[in-house]
Amino acid sequence: MRRPTSTKNSSRGRAPRVRWILALGSLSVAAAACGSTTTTPASSATTPTTAHANHTGAHHRGKGAVLGVITALPSSAIDLKVHGKAETVLLAQATTYRQGKTTIAGSALKTGERVRVVLTPGAASPTAQTVVVLGAATAHSGAVSALSRTGFVLTSPSGKATTVVTSSATTYRDRTSGGSAPALQDGETVHVLGKTGPNGSIAATKVIIKATG
Repeated sequence: MRRPTSTKNSSRGRAPRVRWILALGSLSVAAAACGSTTTTPASSATTPTTAHANHTGAHHRGKGAVLGVITALPSSAIDLKVHGKAETVLLAQATTYRQGKTTIAGSALKTGERVRVVLTPGAASPTAQTVVVLGAATAHSGAVSALSRTGFVLTSPSGKATTVVTSSATTYRDRTSGGSAPALQDGETVHVLGKTGPNGSIAATKVIIKATG
């Protein structure tokens, strides 16, 4: 009669140990699950995106404007060469364009022109607020024709004809005498200093008559 009693007691003694082992197993599984959530692929996946954004922003960070030469005019953007490096600035509907103080259309921009691009503050990517065409003074030589009160046509030695616009601010010099030039006449060879506009015409600031190539 004692044997059944001892068997019952031993089974009762094993029951707490079984529950204790199962509890430890549950804790181990929970700990493993918690550990796996601390290293999710999502955190590492955001790193390249953040790095790319930082790189893009740092490229123009601290710049209020960009000065360069237009190399291409893709849709809704302007490609520039700035200090020998390629730069791309986005164009928006709100972007304005100027030639000096004169407002021009964006379609008037041409490759090869020197421009100053004022950037939009706070934009995620470099975006133009204003594009100013810089008409740096250039020199042109050729023969005068179609002379009028507002200018003349200058034909270069290669045969290229360019419209020259004169005004009351245009000065004239005779290169031979060094003094003020007499009235300009068709057929004379001149040296013109001025700014080239978006349409290719030259706003003359000085006309030197009898200039040599």
